[in-house]
Amino acid sequence: NPSWSPNGQEIIFSRSEGNRPLQIYVMDSRGGNVRPLSGDHFNDKNPAWSPDGRRIAFIHSRALGQPAIYTMDSNGENRVRLADSHADSRPAWSPDGTQIVYNHALKQGIRNLFVVDIDTFLAAQEAPPEEVIPEPEPEPDPEPEVVPEPDPEPEMPQQPEPEPDPHRTPDQEDKKEGEGEGDPPQAPSADPPAIEEGIQRLTISEHYDIHPDWSPDGSKLVFTKESSPFNAGVYVLDLFSRLQTRLTVEGGYNGYPCWSTDGTKIIFSSNRDGSLGIWMMDADGSNTTPVFDALGQDDIISQHAWRE
Repeated sequence: NPSWSPNGQEIIFSRSEGNRPLQIYVMDSRGGNVRPLSGDHFNDKNPAWSPDGRRIAFIHSRALGQPAIYTMDSNGENRVRLADSHADSRPAWSPDGTQIVYNHALKQGIRNLFVVDIDTFLAAQEAPPEEVIPEPEPEPDPEPEVVPEPDPEPEMPQQPEPEPDPHRTPDQEDKKEGEGEGDPPQAPSADPPAIEEGIQRLTISEHYDIHPDWSPDGSKLVFTKESSPFNAGVYVLDLFSRLQTRLTVEGGYNGYPCWSTDGTKIIFSSNRDGSLGIWMMDADGSNTTPVFDALGQDDIISQHAWRE
């Protein structure tokens, strides 16, 4: 899962050596000066540079927990957990560096796209709990004061009961004045429960919505919609209208899309002609052409990365 640094001088990637779990490494653009960033941490994968090059988003799997999104400084320090939900993968930064989009496993066979606003999420995690003010303990009752009983008052003659009003109906006899009138009963609250502070769901699908990549202007996402392990298409999601448009109509597996740095092109993987290769198309899905189709059966494409 390689990712170019914003200045184009370094490449970050994940690697497993021997039987050890995945760790994150960085190297020079020519392949030299390879060095680990994960330190003593393992199960780190899918690294992605922030637009300013200061932070790296990645997936970390704890030994007894599900994968989650983390960020760290470009030197591997100051690891911070984001998107406290299970089975997150393939984070991608927004062009302004304030949000991260990722796919999240909802249940067996379904993954949808979610986005986390970094500042909002972290502020909610750091907010102190509401202070609970204990109620004061009740003071003991004072000693009862003995008050002499007053002399009994003389009895008053009883007034005769009023005769019933012939103009009132029986169901009105027991009602007090103003009773039964006023505001209607309140309806229960219809506000839906919040997913989590700072996290928003972007797609609602019964398929795998995976491999998201942000357009350079921040208005769209390109992603893979996988209906089966052998059938997938490249889609684009307008983040303002939430409309989805399919860009590839050919059969087979078409996925792992990635925007060009100027937003005019998209590269992706496809086996449409019987062999796995890298293809390129215009941002609207037109003018599809092969870029590299000399891959063997043992070759695997997991992620593309453009360089300016």
